[in-house]
Amino acid sequence: MLTCTDIRRLLITVRPGTTLRVHDIQRQVGNRFILSHEDLEPHTTTRKTTYARYKHRIQGVLSGLKKEKRVDHDPKSQTYRF
Repeated sequence: MLTCTDIRRLLITVRPGTTLRVHDIQRQVGNRFILSHEDLEPHTTTRKTTYARYKHRIQGVLSGLKKEKRVDHDPKSQTYRF
């Protein structure tokens, strides 16, 4: 199963100054790691959503990197600048 630590290790290797859309980050993680059935399951069963657990973990890691001021987030364009 993919962990937040795995995702963080990948994201901190992104070259400074690079701007990536959330979709591109999700694709990179999906291409880099073998996603298990658990990773692809919806992250919650309390709402009607198909948002996969691994995508939820990516958002958590990005939020942490934002708090550490390692990335800047532009909500309008849904991009992160490393």
